[in-house]
Amino acid sequence: MKSAVAKDALEQALADRDDIVAANVSTYDVNGTSVLKVSATARRGVSPKDVANTVESALTALDQLLGFQVPALVQISGGLRARAAKATRLQ
Repeated sequence: MKSAVAKDALEQALADRDDIVAANVSTYDVNGTSVLKVSATARRGVSPKDVANTVESALTALDQLLGFQVPALVQISGGLRARAAKATRLQ
């Protein structure tokens, strides 16, 4: 699997989500197998479970696109960045 394809696809899928402040995808080699690490920062007030479901949906879509299940580690965080970030408002 080309890790750049998976990385770009997941980052694009998560980029425009209102419930996620930031998302980062990286790959690691674990015993000869490429494993994705998806780190997502939940916006303040958003349930980590909702963010996990969003990431899981994106991973399922990637699995269907590639035709096989990609091993992945998902990390959901909040913290200062989520508290400081404001929702984008258009006028």
